[in-house]
Amino acid sequence: MKPIPQANYPIKVFTHTAENEGSDLYDGIYGLRLNYSIRVCLCPRYDTMAYGFPPDPALLNALHPMGEEIVTVDAARAFTLTAGPLVLLEQEAQAGQLLQRAYTVSDFLDPAEALPGLNYDEQYTVFFYCLTQAEYRQYATELEAIMNREFSSTTVEDQPQSYNKLSNLRHFGVIARVDELLRTYPHLLSDYEREMLAL
Repeated sequence: MKPIPQANYPIKVFTHTAENEGSDLYDGIYGLRLNYSIRVCLCPRYDTMAYGFPPDPALLNALHPMGEEIVTVDAARAFTLTAGPLVLLEQEAQAGQLLQRAYTVSDFLDPAEALPGLNYDEQYTVFFYCLTQAEYRQYATELEAIMNREFSSTTVEDQPQSYNKLSNLRHFGVIARVDELLRTYPHLLSDYEREMLAL
């Protein structure tokens, strides 16, 4: 579905386990799509000593060369975090802080897979909002509740596609936190992304 700008935008919640063919390596990583297009990730802590914080492409690629299958939980978490634009990350020591890291597509692209004429060196920024362990657990529980809500009504307004919108989900702490971050820090999103969320 092509998104149109709307303040009361739809929110889709999913697990990265489901997005990765049921792989247990992605347990605990959740995704949100705001208005069908803007990605937010909730992720438990990962091994920052091995992969850097925020994740460092040089370390990621040294430990897991391009083209090789990801085989550890920490690698799955670290690689997932680099997609952006906003990540809620369990990182107790920096809880409450908003950090950022610039990446390029070429950081994670096998040169053999590059198509001629395309610019893979354009930078994009990922923002990391750090959470306590308690906040991560609360938010994960809330996202599970959103995904597992049973809809017994037959009215269109009470079906997931209609119900799962900002106004109906804002009482969840995780949705309120994302909304607060996007409103407080305009630079988290591009002008187009802000327009899609009517911010």
